[in-house]
Amino acid sequence: MSSPLLLAQISDCHLYADKDKAGYADIVPYDTLQQVLRLLAEHRPDALLISGDLSGDHSRQSYLHLRHLLQTEINSLPVHMIAGNHDDRALMQATFEEQQLLDLAPATYGGWQLHGLNSQAKGTLGYVSQQQLEQLTDRVNRHADLHHIVAVHHHPIAVDGWMDKHQWTNRQIFLKHIDTLPEVKAVLYGHIHRDVHHRRQECQYWACPSTCWQWGDGAEFGLSTQQPGFRLLRCFDNGEIASQVYRLAD
Repeated sequence: MSSPLLLAQISDCHLYADKDKAGYADIVPYDTLQQVLRLLAEHRPDALLISGDLSGDHSRQSYLHLRHLLQTEINSLPVHMIAGNHDDRALMQATFEEQQLLDLAPATYGGWQLHGLNSQAKGTLGYVSQQQLEQLTDRVNRHADLHHIVAVHHHPIAVDGWMDKHQWTNRQIFLKHIDTLPEVKAVLYGHIHRDVHHRRQECQYWACPSTCWQWGDGAEFGLSTQQPGFRLLRCFDNGEIASQVYRLAD
């Protein structure tokens, strides 16, 4: 058996044009992202997925900050990204020439293929078009000999908390669609700023912590005291995936 694919995931960076600007809990998103990338680099992943909300203010400068951090902290590591509800897709495409938006073309690593979906809709709400779902099915069926991972920003499974006000409006259609694709072994997402795991049939559903502030899980808006972090997935030849979250030290 060959070595497993090591796929790192970060999400919800919320970078500002002013890299010294602090947000919730006095956290400076630029600083904590830099620390997370340094921790991530120690694990030597094969590729990095960024699952949306790269920017916190839709500014070109916020994307330039991200590009700088990727160049200086992880150098030549392949990077794949999708947009979140806070992102400007046109700016992302213009800024990251080598890291194209993942929903434009899947990425293949050995026996694994990584797909992206665009769930941008209105405001903070998410929606994935029927055309995207049909395209995903076609791509999976054309490579049925591979194992597949789908990345999307919004959460496909309710968290039973305040973040469900910012929901993926047709998530049930998506879930039923994935049920028909046993080759899809995992769905990776962000948006909820939390480490969450679900299993539905043979597919694993993993949410990723934010690289800045972490949301609480109550009925009303709140923060968690957990530290920023990232997810690392070990994807084996037989379709099994082992996953672990790593966080910054307090």
